Amino acid sequence: MKKRQHLALIFGVLLTLLLSSSVFAKSLKVALYPYVPRVEQFKQVITKAWAETHTEPIEWVTDYKKWDGGYGIDPSPDYDLFVFDAMFLNQFNAQGYLHKIPKAQVDNFSDFLPWAAAGIASGDNVLGLPQLGCTTVLFYHSDNTALAQAQTLSEVVKTLGTCTFYDQIPPANTGLMADFSSGSSNAGYYVQGLECKLAKFPVPLPISKKEIDQDVVGYIRQVIAMSSFKNVLASTEDSYQRGTWFGENHGNAYIGFTESLSRIPSDQYANISCRTMLWGDNKTGIEKPLFYADVIGIHPKTAERETTDLAIQLANLMASTKVIVDCFGPYGDQGPQYLMPTRTSAFKELASHEMYRKIYAMVQSVSPIMFSLGNDARGWVSSMKKLFTSEYLDDAACYCDQNAGPIFNQKQAEEMCPKTCASHNGWNGQWTSQGGTSYCGCNTPCK
Repeated sequence: MKKRQHLALIFGVLLTLLLSSSVFAKSLKVALYPYVPRVEQFKQVITKAWAETHTEPIEWVTDYKKWDGGYGIDPSPDYDLFVFDAMFLNQFNAQGYLHKIPKAQVDNFSDFLPWAAAGIASGDNVLGLPQLGCTTVLFYHSDNTALAQAQTLSEVVKTLGTCTFYDQIPPANTGLMADFSSGSSNAGYYVQGLECKLAKFPVPLPISKKEIDQDVVGYIRQVIAMSSFKNVLASTEDSYQRGTWFGENHGNAYIGFTESLSRIPSDQYANISCRTMLWGDNKTGIEKPLFYADVIGIHPKTAERETTDLAIQLANLMASTKVIVDCFGPYGDQGPQYLMPTRTSAFKELASHEMYRKIYAMVQSVSPIMFSLGNDARGWVSSMKKLFTSEYLDDAACYCDQNAGPIFNQKQAEEMCPKTCASHNGWNGQWTSQGGTSYCGCNTPCK
């Protein structure tokens, strides 16, 4: 009997030790925002920092087919944490995907930049922790004083000119490069333009063509007129390709996110300046641009797995100054990622890099508002993105449609349009059918 009791005691002790060991430690499943220059850097930095104080393993999700930041996929209930575009903040909150975190449990909350702190606040709670920010930025050569002094979009247009090139890649010091190849981004440009016009946010979102503000469409058409159809519609494998082209001395300026600087040789930074993109002529609206944010959300299902407290600890670590600086800064033989911090202290830590000083000065020069749409953000973008794109590109200032006779498919268009546009500076790649005939978009301004 005593032997059995002794064995039972030993077994109990061993079981307790095993249950308390890392073998049975709770793991955390984390879905990172995949669209950054080096997502692997995030994984390695966070894993190392977490292991310094915790034994619980992290299971990473970085495949955009499993998690795309919220653009087309809902956060899986088995994700403890997920980093998403704050465009969907209200929708995910309404759908019950976000655990509300008490502000008192957020480390150094006052260090978040005002626009980021206000954007995620919900009373005494927050809906997530901002990890990084971004906005549409106008990059240009520092010696372009006219562009630096421009206060409205019209003044930018006057400086850069319109209809200056037609190919995909502009000549040196000529025209603007911009990316209108994404329907989702095109919907976002409309919201940015409308906020600029009205100088308020949220803005009324149209649900049909007749509700679209034509003033905003006109402003965006001016932006496209500074570029070319082939450039704005170029869907490149590298989403920062326009930054690469600018670094190769193509174009006079380009619109992109700050992280596109990671594609430009550092010896060119001295002659590169940046400012938030001007989406209209209302100076009050220009001073309050919309900033996107990627936010760390905690799934309410963590309560059932009893991982909520751990998830909050990891979210705080992921949003901490040291981890952000290590995630955004140089890694190995590679330079900074030039992602935009949402913490004042992180900007100051990164100030040893010239372009981070310029980015911080740009952020301080305006009063940003976090870009977040309504409770059906994804549905609205999905239903309107094609309409916005056609509104921007129809009757473009730098092109004229030429009658090409009946065209029934893309293959025929590729055969007939180059011939039709041969005497009109070439084909821009666009065609349409109307009234029993078809028209090719040619690279000749309408007169």
